[in-house]
This record gives sequence, C-alpha cells and structure tokens, in this order.
Amino acid sequence: GPVGPPWAPKCEVRLHPSGGDYSQSTGQGMTSPGHSTVEIRGGKVTARRIDLRGDVPDVVDTILPHEVTYLIVQELFADQPLPRWAEVAMTVMSEPPSQVSRYLRAVPKLVQEKRLLPVSKLMNSTEFPDEATATSFFVGSVSLVDYLVRLKGAKAFAVFLREAPRRGYEK
Repeated sequence: GPVGPPWAPKCEVRLHPSGGDYSQSTGQGMTSPGHSTVEIRGGKVTARRIDLRGDVPDVVDTILPHEVTYLIVQELFADQPLPRWAEVAMTVMSEPPSQVSRYLRAVPKLVQEKRLLPVSKLMNSTEFPDEATATSFFVGSVSLVDYLVRLKGAKAFAVFLREAPRRGYEK
C-alpha cells in the first residue's frame, strides 16, 4: 500500500509527442528528454509538474524515475534547498543501474585527463554547470554521493545533508 498520504497538490504530467512540441510548449531545448517544475512557498510544495518527450525511447525507465526523484527530493528539502551536486546525484542515481554505472565508469578517464572537479569545488558549486563542465560535474556528483552512501548508508547521508549547511560541507 501507499507509504504516506497522497501528494497534494497532485503532480501534473505532460507527455509531448516530439522535441519540437516539447520545446515550444515548455521553452526548454529540443534535446532535453524532460524536466520537472516544482513551486515551493513557505517551505511547502504548492505545485508540481513533469514534462516529458514521448519520442524518447527510455522515457519510462530512465527519464520518469529521474524526474519523480527530483520532485521528491525538492519536497523533502523544501525548507532547506540542496546543493546542486547532491540534487543532481540523487536524481541520476534513481535511474537504472546501467545508467548510474556509466557515470561511475567515467571517473578514471576524467581523473587521467585532469578534468574531474575537486570535491571542494564540487561541494561549493551553487549554480548548474555550464556545458563545458557538465560532464565532470555530473560524474563527480554521482561518484561523491555513491561513495558517501556506501560509506555510512542512505540515512546517514540524509542527516549529513541536513546538518552540513550549518556545520560546513568540508567538516
């Protein structure tokens, strides 16, 4: 059965037939497979919506879990926005294991090329990365969260995310 009360407000899901329709309706780029929008007022979610492209092959198995996780994470941390690296990694890690391992397998190559972001830079990033550093940002974020969760577990990671803004991420 359900774990908790039903979402209120409900999540609107829009399925767009093509990249062009998706872009025209949402203002997002044609290459994006989908995105989520959440409105938060006074620490409470007041609206949530997922826009998906229907012409993307793995939309149900990969994109939808990613976007639903984004909405859940936004609600869980509505009173305290998450750093970008944690938000990105948690949503990516909800994708199928084959997708997640793709990010983790990229770590050695980025280290060899000296393109992996240092943990301190990653943790202090407040903005979404530009195109030039996006791969390094995503790979580093997933790798860091994977390591932290394996180290002490998911519950300890959640506590870390709650406490870190007050204590500092480096500590």
